Amino acid sequence: MSRPVEIDELASALAQLAPAAYLCSVAADGRPKVVHVPIAVEGADGGVALIAQVGPGTVANVADRPSVTLMWPGHDDQSMSLLVDADASASPIDGYVTLMPTGAVWHRPAPPMDLP
Repeated sequence: MSRPVEIDELASALAQLAPAAYLCSVAADGRPKVVHVPIAVEGADGGVALIAQVGPGTVANVADRPSVTLMWPGHDDQSMSLLVDADASASPIDGYVTLMPTGAVWHRPAPPMDLP
């Protein structure tokens, strides 16, 4: 089960989490690229932009395929994770990416797997 987070409530949700997330982008060959990045939050409830500093591979990915997802994993196996979809734009000069959230959801942890 998941629970949607309204964009105007995202700043409050992010205040509960670590100041870093996994940023998922897509490379030119279609493969996912996942990097761990510190995240700065600009704005407050009512509207928010997220800022991350990334390497040249992620800058290139974002320049060609700006739809990305950020993930803040739960802090234990019972905690929900926060997933945020965003439109990204990057500066190739300094490697900063600006992420404008388009949707967010708290996602439940998966139940333990029953192996045969």
